[in-house]
Amino acid sequence: MFFLAAAMLLAVSTLSAKPDKPEKEFKKDGKERIEKQIKFYVDTFGLDEQKAAQFSEMYRSYNKALHAIHEQYKPEKRVNRDVPPTDEEIEKHMLADFAKSRAILNTRETYYKRFRTILSAKQVAMIYHNDKCRKEGCREDKKHAHKKGEFPSERPDFKPNQKPDHTVSR
Repeated sequence: MFFLAAAMLLAVSTLSAKPDKPEKEFKKDGKERIEKQIKFYVDTFGLDEQKAAQFSEMYRSYNKALHAIHEQYKPEKRVNRDVPPTDEEIEKHMLADFAKSRAILNTRETYYKRFRTILSAKQVAMIYHNDKCRKEGCREDKKHAHKKGEFPSERPDFKPNQKPDHTVSR
């Protein structure tokens, strides 16, 4: 009886085990992700070789600058999570978060000016929008959905001074 139970347990655990896949399939390398983004933007914007080379270098530099900011302002890990944070810890975290936000905003503004030397404002807006969506996740409503690179004001059903309907239909 014991052997039968052990054999069944072994069979169930073998069947339920997931096959080993290389970690790279689950988590893409940051450089590989950036190269795919560059290729996407170059293809989408139809950049010639010279502008594509300029954009590629600029976009890599932009991502490197943002990565450095995130590394610089990485929050300290709390040792004891069972105890609620003190007011001083919360204030320190909030002030560091404000500083990080300012640094990111300054970097985005600086690179906006650089990107504008080779891209249109609409193209730069698309880059920044896609970055925001990738980091925060964007909700795509049918009501507010629009084509890539199109602003709501360019839609045929757009009415100026129309208040947006933020209700969620279920």
